[in-house]
Amino acid sequence: MDQFPRFGAVSFSMREKVIGGEVSSIPGLSYAIQETIHNALEDSITWPVRIIMPVIAGDYVYLLFDLQLKPAGILEVKLVQARGLTNEDNVGKSDPFAKVYVRPIKDRIKKSKTINNDLNAIWNEHLEFTVEDVSTQNLLIKVYDAEGLGAAELIWCTRVYLNDLEPGKLKNMWLKLANGQQ
Repeated sequence: MDQFPRFGAVSFSMREKVIGGEVSSIPGLSYAIQETIHNALEDSITWPVRIIMPVIAGDYVYLLFDLQLKPAGILEVKLVQARGLTNEDNVGKSDPFAKVYVRPIKDRIKKSKTINNDLNAIWNEHLEFTVEDVSTQNLLIKVYDAEGLGAAELIWCTRVYLNDLEPGKLKNMWLKLANGQQ
């Protein structure tokens, strides 16, 4: 910039998650509200979100645009199947479905169809995600047991580090799921 302080804006973000503790300790908060609040707060302050604060007054739209995070690409995912899921139901078998996302924003989370009464779910669904920063973002896959009118129960989850993938190359993989109860 041609005037003091020689820069027009400051951009910052947090590289690590900072939300901690148990929101569920507040009486009356259901799991769905807890997850929604946690995801919204985490997504709004964790990289790759950037908060840009103009320092100098004036029309510096071009500068702010340069500091904004732009999509790095599209991640295509084919959610094929899950095998050998544990049965979480007392009557019958689990009714698994998956939530898949790169960022936990409501309109960016993709939900698979529910496979009723089956521990070997086959989805065969094609999903696409916008990726902003390959070096820090991950693909998360969470498998839930649908509970009818009640809240779905998280039973398994896994993560794929996007920086382990090669752009433009198809990669077939079986992912190990971690128990969602841990």
